[in-house]
Amino acid sequence: MRDDFDARTKKVLADRVNSRCSRPDCGKATSGPQEDPTKALNIGVAAHITAASEGGPRYDPSLSSEERGSVDNGLWLCQNCAKLIDSDVQRYSPELLREWKRQAEQRAQDETRGIGQDQHAVDEEFVAFGLFDEKIRLLSLTKDGKWEYLDQMSKIHRILYVATSETLAMLAAVEELEALMNDPKASELAFQDFFERNPRFILNDEYKRAHSHITLVREEGPLIPDFLLEPIDQNALCDILELKLPSTKIFVLKKSRMRFSAAVFEACAQLREYSSYFDDKENRDLIHRTYRLMAYKPKMIVIIGRRGDVDPIAVRGIETDLPRLILRTYDDVLNRARARLEL
Repeated sequence: MRDDFDARTKKVLADRVNSRCSRPDCGKATSGPQEDPTKALNIGVAAHITAASEGGPRYDPSLSSEERGSVDNGLWLCQNCAKLIDSDVQRYSPELLREWKRQAEQRAQDETRGIGQDQHAVDEEFVAFGLFDEKIRLLSLTKDGKWEYLDQMSKIHRILYVATSETLAMLAAVEELEALMNDPKASELAFQDFFERNPRFILNDEYKRAHSHITLVREEGPLIPDFLLEPIDQNALCDILELKLPSTKIFVLKKSRMRFSAAVFEACAQLREYSSYFDDKENRDLIHRTYRLMAYKPKMIVIIGRRGDVDPIAVRGIETDLPRLILRTYDDVLNRARARLEL
């Protein structure tokens, strides 16, 4: 017997996220008007975090029937994302789904309170410049006369330094990524979630968007690469990016020669399997119809491991072992983000 949600629970789940999909990189509205002016349509789903019945996705036998059908065990999603989370239960764990729910409810609360609109108009905060010891500093001022620095002490200059909201957000994201990289308990899902929320870390001047969890349908079971990178040029083709942990070893010494580790070769084999999917025209046409994306013999990119103190000349030499693979370490990603902040 299934422990389904009742109508009241479904309404609460939808209302708590302003009827938007809770998946961080989706967030689409799930309700709107029909052609009939007296009716509305709904494409939202009250999804179970742990299954409604035994044998279902993420089933938890420790829960009671009442707990399985409660608001605590529910997550509001659009139909596509509801299907997605039940198609790959290892990727979409209960912990990840609860984090999606927490973030979605926080976004809805901020939206309802007007946070993010007119820069917290209720608090009415002002930005000003101050001269301290012949150095210009950026300040935040409030009506009650309180002030604080907006820039860091390391950024004191004799020329103007402007800390935009985008810069401050990037600084916070850099700190978050560095903390994840140094956390031995951080999972691949945690890094997946970070890059979904901060796609600029994996995009460059060649790409405009990172699409996560694109399902490559095939008879022997679906393939789901971490990201398809959509190019800026509308006539160009997408490339594939896969994530591995920063703790993964990249290089090994064999017969007095540096070589890529088995983990790198395994990642390359996984990317080749994704790439070969697009050799079939029917598969390419299916992805284009479903996602409006085109790919053929995509570049294979992996973010894996740390750079360390390996000789860059030696690294360039062993790159010939896997000529089609573009390998980026987490240090490469972090340093590129820091360089952008210094521009």
